[in-house]
Amino acid sequence: PDENTNGFIYAKIFGGFEKIRSSICDLVTISRLLNATLVIPEIQQSTRSKGVSYKFKSFSYLYDEEQFIMLLKNDVNIVKSLPEYLKAARRRSEFPTFKPKNSASPNFYVKEVLPNLKKAKVVGLIVTDGGCLK
Repeated sequence: PDENTNGFIYAKIFGGFEKIRSSICDLVTISRLLNATLVIPEIQQSTRSKGVSYKFKSFSYLYDEEQFIMLLKNDVNIVKSLPEYLKAARRRSEFPTFKPKNSASPNFYVKEVLPNLKKAKVVGLIVTDGGCLK
């Protein structure tokens, strides 16, 4: 991946186990497509109602974060969290957030998300339907 990325993509993922895994794969692909740095996704606790263990509260329950980053380092830039200077702005919801459908095409990301990413340097994705890419 290019060292000079277009910005950061952070995501919140809702859903059951299989939908979460599918969403993570899609997020890696989207990050590569947009030349963006992927922030390790947040797994939301709504998964408890889907039959997933109550311990399943974080990405690290599903994947070894260090291994995930290392194995994908030749494909996409991944970081564990946003840089400190961006965290406060995220808490204040200063960055654009998108809730893509699971049938969103790559064209949606290039035409809708990428311009916002280049402008704001950070975009959020809310993924609820088990994947966010066609």
